[in-house]
Amino acid sequence: MPRSTPLSTTDDAAWRGFLRAHDTVLDKIDADLEAEAGLSLGEFEVLDHLSSAPDHQLRMNELASLTRLSPSGLTRRFDALVRRGWVTRSKAAQDGRGILAGVTVKGLSKVAEARPVHARAVRTHFLGRLNPAQVTALSTMLGDVLAEQ
Repeated sequence: MPRSTPLSTTDDAAWRGFLRAHDTVLDKIDADLEAEAGLSLGEFEVLDHLSSAPDHQLRMNELASLTRLSPSGLTRRFDALVRRGWVTRSKAAQDGRGILAGVTVKGLSKVAEARPVHARAVRTHFLGRLNPAQVTALSTMLGDVLAEQ
């Protein structure tokens, strides 16, 4: 059971460092994607999830969960992607109630164009700052954190 005492100086530094690193790395990856591929990290994430899904479709509520967005936040992002011709909405054939998000051929092309930029940015701003042993250790540690959830 977690302790209810205040965080130690070391614990607080680890927590705050994690948050700063997260925000800084995401901002840099976002800037690289915008400059080199013409889309934001958030847009890339939506297209990437859809392009990896069976039939290139997901229910909107599932996509919201995967992208860590509220339903209204996803709607705003999705509407912008619809205007660019990268995604579509349709009723779920299984029950007629759910809404399916799908990626278009144009969206598949865009995410394919952006993937090398994303990979390079992840390596430049995150993985490249760690040695292989640190990457392995971090992967293990994050797996441990997620296993608790």
